[in-house]
Amino acid sequence: MTCHTSFAYQPTSPSTPGRSKPKSVFWDAQVSDGARTVPVTFYNTTRLLQDLQAEVAPDYAVTITRLIVVDSLTIEQMTAAVATLPDGFCT
Repeated sequence: MTCHTSFAYQPTSPSTPGRSKPKSVFWDAQVSDGARTVPVTFYNTTRLLQDLQAEVAPDYAVTITRLIVVDSLTIEQMTAAVATLPDGFCT
């Protein structure tokens, strides 16, 4: 499957303008297989673990549709991750 990404990635956190602190979660991305475009969420591994530890409790489940986890939220890593998505990801 050939997927393409579309995102307006900003490497600084919106809460700290002008700082070069990388984001740890990125919601504003889309992936397209040419026929269909779907929204995706990118998380880095550290933030995902933190969020899961904070949110998961007995009788509570966390679901994130079309989640893509990368080591670091860079355009290069996000683009490389999209290139490895399985067939049917956009359906």
